[in-house]
Amino acid sequence: DYLVYDDIPDYVVEAFVSIEDRTFWTNVGIDPKSIGRVIIQAVKTKGQELHGASTITQQLARTMFLNRDVNLDRKLKEMALAIGLTHKYSKQQIMEFYVNQCFFSNGSYGIENASQLYFGVSADKLSLSQTAYLCAIPNRPSYYNPYREPTNAIGRRDRILLNMYRQGYISKARYQVAIAENLTIQSSSLAVDNYQITY
Repeated sequence: DYLVYDDIPDYVVEAFVSIEDRTFWTNVGIDPKSIGRVIIQAVKTKGQELHGASTITQQLARTMFLNRDVNLDRKLKEMALAIGLTHKYSKQQIMEFYVNQCFFSNGSYGIENASQLYFGVSADKLSLSQTAYLCAIPNRPSYYNPYREPTNAIGRRDRILLNMYRQGYISKARYQVAIAENLTIQSSSLAVDNYQITY
């Protein structure tokens, strides 16, 4: 269920930008300030911590072309690919690719598929709260699996909504309504331990 950029709800884009990459619209595929923080942390931990600071474009590059190894070589390749993607594609195209390839657990890829799977509606019918909940899942799909632990993503949903409010994407009134909304995940016959299907 692929959505072209113009069909992706604004809240989806804004939620991902607010939580994953605040500089998305202006960066060159990487965020030098965030990279600086990661380098300092890597030096402090003698190379034990080499994660974080990935822009949306870097996450897309890693998912499409690399693996999740935690080492400097993979991180450098990821950064080079992200810069290349930014030169080749518009920000709207990169966001479109990202939103449609994100893994939302239970064999679900892309916001449209996740929306229909978990809430039984198309993405353009999601409430703000539902949107933020779904946008929480790709960060840790196993931990935020709506069928196994439906409440795990609530905390991250709340953080996304707060970020959206603080960054001016939503009003205080919309934030308060969304944060108070009780969500109900629709049941499904999908098995939660479906590694083979996902693979």
